[in-house]
Amino acid sequence: MVIDKLKDYYKSLPSTVIRIGDSQRFYPFPRKAKNVGELFYTERLFDDKLLWKAETKEGNRQIVVKYMYKYNKDAHELCFGIKRAPELLHVEMMTCGFYCVVMEYIEGRRLFECVDLKRSDYDTIINDIEEVVLLLHSKNIVFADLLDTNILVRMMSIMGC
Repeated sequence: MVIDKLKDYYKSLPSTVIRIGDSQRFYPFPRKAKNVGELFYTERLFDDKLLWKAETKEGNRQIVVKYMYKYNKDAHELCFGIKRAPELLHVEMMTCGFYCVVMEYIEGRRLFECVDLKRSDYDTIINDIEEVVLLLHSKNIVFADLLDTNILVRMMSIMGC
């Protein structure tokens, strides 16, 4: 039968070809990064960004995998140095023209989702943003995408670099 021939054909394919039962088949590639090893995607974080939550194959670390056309590793590391960005684990320019950026996962909400904050909370957030902007400007770096959708609010501090 034709069905049996198709089943045999698909079973004979090398393991590098995605199989029907592969739970990762609808997630991006690559699935491995330096300093992280093999990773397993768990969910897409936002519909408006190429951003996925993942975990290391061992399952002991939650991470974020982000794809973008422009990326400034130095700016990220500066912001991490003052605890305003998650730890950067891996950055790679892919052949398709996108950067693949892997960083530690941080629980939080995007600023535009924070409609229930007090005035003093917003003051703290604004001060944190000013600190980041001043630091970046002191290094001749401009954060050209400073939007409320790109600022993560966590325990009354911001992470958005």
